[in-house]
Amino acid sequence: MENLNTIKKNLENLLKESISESMWDYLDQKKFLQDVVERKKTLSDLVEIVKEIQIATGVRNKPKDRLLYPLNKVTILPNADRVSALSVAIATIASKSKQFINFRESELNKKVIKITQVDKWIQSNKSNKEITTFITNLEIPNSHRSIRNSDGSYKITPPLSISNVNNIKEKYLYYLDKKLINIKNVPTKQGGVLDKLRILSSELHEEFSWEESEATMFILTDYIPKIDPINSEYIKNTYCSGLSKIHMEIDPTTSPKDVMVEYSKLRQEFITGRHRDLSSKHLNLAIFYAKKNKDEKWLQSMYSWNQNYGETKPTWRYQIVTNFALHCKRAFGKLVSPNFNKI
Repeated sequence: MENLNTIKKNLENLLKESISESMWDYLDQKKFLQDVVERKKTLSDLVEIVKEIQIATGVRNKPKDRLLYPLNKVTILPNADRVSALSVAIATIASKSKQFINFRESELNKKVIKITQVDKWIQSNKSNKEITTFITNLEIPNSHRSIRNSDGSYKITPPLSISNVNNIKEKYLYYLDKKLINIKNVPTKQGGVLDKLRILSSELHEEFSWEESEATMFILTDYIPKIDPINSEYIKNTYCSGLSKIHMEIDPTTSPKDVMVEYSKLRQEFITGRHRDLSSKHLNLAIFYAKKNKDEKWLQSMYSWNQNYGETKPTWRYQIVTNFALHCKRAFGKLVSPNFNKI
C-alpha cells in the first residue's frame, strides 16, 4: 500500500510540477487520495482530476489544438501556411522511418485507429506477463560492460546480480484522451506492445520535438501533430515564486512583433492589471530585511536603517517603527514571492 508522501511524489513527477497545499487538501477532502491508496483509482486518474480542476479554476489553460488532420487524407493544402506545411512535411518524414513502418505492420496490421478507440486499444494491450520497465541509475563495475540492443535497451555482460538500487522510476507511455485535452499515461512492460510504442514515441519526440503524447497519437491514428512557431511553458519555483519563469521556444522565422504579442498574452495570465516594479528604496528595504537578525528588535533595526540610508537620502528615513517593519516585510514579499496568478 502506497503512503501519501509516495503518492504525492509520483503525482508531481507525472504532472512535472509541484502540487500546492490547497490542491492537496482538496484531493484529501474529496477522498481521491484514499481511493488511490485503496486502488479504487490510479495515479493516471488523479492526474486527470488535477488537470481538470486547474483548467476549471483558470490555473491551467485549455490545451491548444495539438493535432491537425490524418496524414493519409492530405493531398493539397489550398490555404497553406508555414505551420500546416511544416507539420505535414515533418509527419511525412516520420512516417517513412523503418521503425514506424515496422510497428504499424506488426502491431496495427498496417491500419490506424480512430481517436475514440485509442484508450480501448491501449487497455487491451496492457499485459501482466512481461517484466515491468523501470528507469534507474546503475553503476557497472569495471569487470562488466554494457551492450546496446536493437530496441534501445542495454545488456550487461557478464550478467550482473543486483540486490539494491535507488531512485527507481517506472516508464510510462503518454497519449491523449479522446477529447484531445488531457495527457494520459500507462506504465509499460518490457517487451510488450505498449513498451515498443513508448520507445518509438520517445524517439519521435527526440527527433521532431513533438510531445510524446502527440507522437503516440500520430503512430496510432495518423493525426498530424501541429508544430507551433511559439511554445510557452510556466516553470514554477515552489520554494521562491520570484524565481519562477516563463519559458518560450521560438521558431527563428517568427517575427519580433508576433513574439511580443504572444509574450504579452502569456504574461497577462500571471500579472493582471499594471505591474509596478519596486523602487530603489523598496528594493533596499527588501535586502535589509533579508539581512536582518531575527533576534534584533525592530526599533534597533530602524535606527540602523536611518544611519545607513537616512543621512544621504532624507526621504528614506523612518520615525514610526510599525511602518518601517511593515514596509520591510512587504518589500521583501513582493521581491521574493510576488503574487502571480498561477502560484
